[in-house]
This record gives sequence, C-alpha cells and structure tokens, in this order.
Amino acid sequence: MLRPPMEEFAAELRKAGHAPRIVIDEGHDTPSIELALGLREAKASRNVVGFCVIRWTGYPLQILAYLEVNPTPFDLERFARAADIGPDRVEQLLVEAIEQIMVCNAP
Repeated sequence: MLRPPMEEFAAELRKAGHAPRIVIDEGHDTPSIELALGLREAKASRNVVGFCVIRWTGYPLQILAYLEVNPTPFDLERFARAADIGPDRVEQLLVEAIEQIMVCNAP
C-alpha cells in the first residue's frame, strides 16, 4: 500500500530533474520505507518522507508517518493498525510532506 504511491511521486520528481529513491529498512526503526526526494541543489541534508513500525515496551505497536528535513525528524501521524492508513491518506501525507520539504529547500 505504501510503495506504489511513493513510486508515483518518485516518477514525478524524476521528471522534474531530481533523483529520488525508495529506501527499505534504513530508517530509524524497522521495518520502514522512505521516499528520499533526491532534490537537486537542496539545502537540507536529508529530505525524506517515510513510514516505520514503532515497538515501545509497554505500548501497543504503531505505524508512524514522518518527514525529515535538515536533519530534525517530524512525526506526521501515528496509526494503531495498518488498515487505518488507507491509500487516500498515504497520498495526502506524501503530498503534504513533499510540499514541506520543497519549502524548506527553497532559495
């Protein structure tokens, strides 16, 4: 559910001359999937929107949607179950995160 919309956004970013990539299990927590935007001439060192599973002792498992821009990570939303995410929400999170990252890297 997460990778296909990330691939679509990556394709659009490539058309605009950037070098995005999908990164699996390299985030702060695993399992994870991240869209590294690969922005050309970016000011920020890490321009990533991603999802990971959080396992904290004493707390229920959660899925975290996050963005990371130069370098402070920012939690976007937490989901108690994968079924709570949904394709429309994934798309909206990606749009909002990519817009935020673009703004942070504007000249």
